[in-house]
Amino acid sequence: MNAPRHPMTWASAATWVIAQGLLDEAAELIGKSPELIRKWANQNMQAVPNVQQALVIDQLCLERFDREPFAEVAERRKGRADTAPKKDILAAFISATAAQGEASRVFAEALEDGEVTVLEASDIVESIERSCAAWREVIAAASMPKTTSLKSFKS
Repeated sequence: MNAPRHPMTWASAATWVIAQGLLDEAAELIGKSPELIRKWANQNMQAVPNVQQALVIDQLCLERFDREPFAEVAERRKGRADTAPKKDILAAFISATAAQGEASRVFAEALEDGEVTVLEASDIVESIERSCAAWREVIAAASMPKTTSLKSFKS
């Protein structure tokens, strides 16, 4: 059973894109695999789109459904960031340092025998990606992003 998605998460935006049947087209537009977008939709993963990826997918969604799921989440999160207590920033920071520590552990274990296998290299990359995503959450919690809808650029 899938857990409900909170509307202020990147996972909820990615889930909406998938639910509209745009997974393969969105993946092709950003030059990534559909699996990456599925990871974004998994609220238990720390993978999130970068700004460019979100903008490209939002443009597709705007053309098809007159919605911008990632911009909508950013707007909601901005409102939340305006009033977010400092403990949210601290929690994000603690999570990020834990993810960074896990990445360091994975890296150290892979190097123990002096050789890094393909599987170990994959594990290293995944742990670094999780760490980076966690640090992006710290940045998001500590800043008040200004977002602009693509709709404002339409002529």
